[in-house]
Amino acid sequence: MERYINRSERYKLAREIAEEGVILLKNEGGILPIDASRRLAVFGRGQIDVIACGTGSAYCRSEYCIDLLAGLEEEKIPFDSELAAAYRQFSAENPIAAFGVWGSGSHLQSEMSLSEDMVEASVRRGADTALFVIGRTAGENDDVSPIPGDYGLSSVEEEQISLICRYFDRVILVINSGNLIDLSISERAEIGAVLLLSMPGMEGGRALAGVLSGRVNPSGRLTDTVARCYSDYPSSSAFGRRGGLIQNYSEDIFVGYRYFESFPQAKEKVLYPFGFGLSYTSFEMVCTEFSSESGTIEARIAVTNTGAVFSGKETVMLYSENADDRFPGPKLALRAFTKTKALSPGETEVLRLSFPAWDLSAFDDTGVSGHRDAWVLPAGKYRILFGNQVRNLRLAGVYENKESLFRSCTHLPTMLEERLCLSGGTERLDFVPPDTTRGYPVLPLGETKIPGDAFTSEKDGFSVKLSVSARGAYRLRLLFSGTVACGKGGRICLLNGVRLENVREDGTVPDVLLEAGTSVLTVKEDGICPIESLVIEKQDDAISIGAGVSVVEGGRFSEAALYVVAKPFSDDGPCGSGQALARMHTPGRYALYHLHVEKAGLYDVSLRYDNWYPAMDIRDAFSFLISNVGQEIEAVTLKNTTKREDGAHLYATSAPIQLALPRGDCYFKIVSTTKTAPNIAYFLFTPSERPKVAVQKKAADTVPEAQTEEVRVRRPLSDKTEGTDFREVMAGALSLDTFIRSLTEEELAALSCGNDNGQIGYLPEKGIPEAYWADGPIGLRLEAETTVYPSGTMLASTWNTELAFEFGRSIGCEARERMVDVWLAPGINIHRDPCCGRNFEYYSEDPLLTGKIASAVVRGVQKMHVAATVKHFAANNTEYQRLRSDSHVSARALREIYMKAFEIVIREAGPYAVMTSYNFINGEKVPESRLLCTDVLRGEFGFEGVLVTDWGNDSDHVRELAAGHDLKMSFGAPDKVAQAMADGRLSRRRVEEAVGRILMLIMKTAGSHNK
Repeated sequence: MERYINRSERYKLAREIAEEGVILLKNEGGILPIDASRRLAVFGRGQIDVIACGTGSAYCRSEYCIDLLAGLEEEKIPFDSELAAAYRQFSAENPIAAFGVWGSGSHLQSEMSLSEDMVEASVRRGADTALFVIGRTAGENDDVSPIPGDYGLSSVEEEQISLICRYFDRVILVINSGNLIDLSISERAEIGAVLLLSMPGMEGGRALAGVLSGRVNPSGRLTDTVARCYSDYPSSSAFGRRGGLIQNYSEDIFVGYRYFESFPQAKEKVLYPFGFGLSYTSFEMVCTEFSSESGTIEARIAVTNTGAVFSGKETVMLYSENADDRFPGPKLALRAFTKTKALSPGETEVLRLSFPAWDLSAFDDTGVSGHRDAWVLPAGKYRILFGNQVRNLRLAGVYENKESLFRSCTHLPTMLEERLCLSGGTERLDFVPPDTTRGYPVLPLGETKIPGDAFTSEKDGFSVKLSVSARGAYRLRLLFSGTVACGKGGRICLLNGVRLENVREDGTVPDVLLEAGTSVLTVKEDGICPIESLVIEKQDDAISIGAGVSVVEGGRFSEAALYVVAKPFSDDGPCGSGQALARMHTPGRYALYHLHVEKAGLYDVSLRYDNWYPAMDIRDAFSFLISNVGQEIEAVTLKNTTKREDGAHLYATSAPIQLALPRGDCYFKIVSTTKTAPNIAYFLFTPSERPKVAVQKKAADTVPEAQTEEVRVRRPLSDKTEGTDFREVMAGALSLDTFIRSLTEEELAALSCGNDNGQIGYLPEKGIPEAYWADGPIGLRLEAETTVYPSGTMLASTWNTELAFEFGRSIGCEARERMVDVWLAPGINIHRDPCCGRNFEYYSEDPLLTGKIASAVVRGVQKMHVAATVKHFAANNTEYQRLRSDSHVSARALREIYMKAFEIVIREAGPYAVMTSYNFINGEKVPESRLLCTDVLRGEFGFEGVLVTDWGNDSDHVRELAAGHDLKMSFGAPDKVAQAMADGRLSRRRVEEAVGRILMLIMKTAGSHNK
């Protein structure tokens, strides 16, 4: 019988992954494991509210979740039960926000207040060791912000840790966060031990307690470099919101340790290096054999547990060292890795590590080697190093390549203008200039200068199309030839057909709201264009919140979710007219406002709104965050407002909610939690004269109960009739090609996208069954309770491909049980920047580690006849404006870093499906790129499966198919596809090819139920 049919086996595997993925970062004075004579005082709500999984598509419901206190009880580790009871009461009275909504939750949950008396009382009760849990959530459609309370510690966390350190000599920090956060606090001498728990799944508390007690010897290792400060990462200055819609990958191939280990000035900025992780025992490694015969480099490494007490596992890594100045690249690159079994004290295991010598090649996208657009392996000697992390390496041997080799590839144009070089300077690239038919690019930082010849002649003036990277207020300055001033002579300027009223005589327009996307600026002028240039500069001035009533227009947000818009309003209230916040009627949509608060304190915030829906509690409509920290608010009714007879909106002012604002700059975020959210004309901020409001919790704030079982019944197929039937294909009585040729163009078009149920396939009259999909990178995201495993990063932190295979097999087994045919995972995007909101779903900053772990997962899943969907191809490294984001990246970085893991998985595991990303790459929408979808993915990597879009993407169905894409989800435009075939814009053969792959996937999965 298959091992993972039993739930208990799946739960056990979830615990094993968590135990092996915990990373011990610091252990001064042998504070861990905890001696049986010690007594713990556990601080932080994370002792109870374990962040087991992420939000959005990464949220799964589990039958249970073991918290740390339960784990400590099982391990019989004494702890202060009175302090624990206080935290249990606080947790019950202050439940954490529900996880199910995309991008709507605070990454930081409120903490219980902690006084000196409480800490001192715990010491008096016999506690001598303190443990503080720091927790962070993360999820889809929501990047982390490099501010206190998100990437950084909050002031409350800082204060509570300092307080604890004053009373305890032995202090342990546990970081329960799937994404890296600022760990510089670990350098404090008062903190003796630091454990990185990541997102550990349903068994997290049990796994952590096992490590604390010493029952489990930690063997997890970092899959990323931890820098001392966020600004030390080379991508930080222009990542996500800071970069706007254009994400310039200027650091190029120098990602993670490839950057920090290559530049002397960067080395000192590392807090914990790539691959770092401590153990309760010690190991010795010796290279016993090195060879490089037949194009394969192989090393045999003997690993001995030299400790006297603990058994343990050790990871062995092979790196190559780049010393070829003719073709400069990162100093070190991971080439192979493996892990020992649990070695008893004194026990030795000999491990074999190997990789093809061709893996030493680098991609030349400029022709410096004499072979442009080619993988090149120069003649020369290559040092191969071994060790257990990137800064603990020794020589294994030297490989000599006697003859330069190269392999030509498809040319991939880039829009990146310059990139970082090993010299520390920058290299100018042969870049493709922006396609100005989409608009002249407007930068989110600094000045954009647009020449006069970019303007085109119109009927009665001149216009220029602008492609705005980031929404916000901009200053425009029109420079005219000669001495003619813009404001004289009746000259008129219009933005998207609306006249700009604040044009000054010197040609300056001081405050213009530009939306992200395309806008058109028109200057009304007869004759020859007098414009010499247009200078545009983004204004990052915060909205001031002062001592009186401060008005924040709803439409003056600095950032918002896709489809959220600013809509003109006219009102008889204090603001009169302006821009309202609109189209918030989908859970997860948000708007963000940059505020500057003159004085910290409590503020009453009222909403001027129009509500066409029945009256509702504001807490059922919105959640509010201050600098990504969720705010508890009182009950306020948003009453129904009706349209006036002239069709204009009628506005009402809500009773105030009370928010605490810090002094200085902060971000005010409003997030929709309903499909009936009203429009908001403006917010009124007033210093509160009320005492702090005691907020009564709503029962609805908790997560809805899951179904114990989710029963899926496959929709029936029609009885067989005359003509071809897909069941004959599955039975081997009819060829797939013959069957496909029998389909009409309308049937082909219908099969090239999601069906009326949002699933795959299903033409009952043709005998085609339906294939069901499920999301969930750390389990199956269903309404039912399922196994919740540790995050992708924690799985990779085990550095154990055998465990990754078992994880895949377990997922596949549960998927079959739940009637899931297609699993929308694993995600294998690279950790380019620690603030990417979905990093916890992905594996590493390194493409080889990512590719090898993912290959094992895919093999395990597909062994159970469930399709794995490797995602998101490619260079999808930020959640900021992800449908419009354009990754400007060099061909070398694409091939060596961002597409490399996909190549590894395709070659080694043969995934049944690959999901393309939402973003653009170098100005081209990924699902519409024939270069990427066909020439590279299929032609070079050898992908034979289904290429599927991400759900609800905004690219064109017909153009996708023409590019070599197969399946549009969850719905498409079958009528347009059929018409395109009819008028010759799309060949029937191309659609037959796509449908053939889709039907092959169905045969391998759902088809086994319908033969």
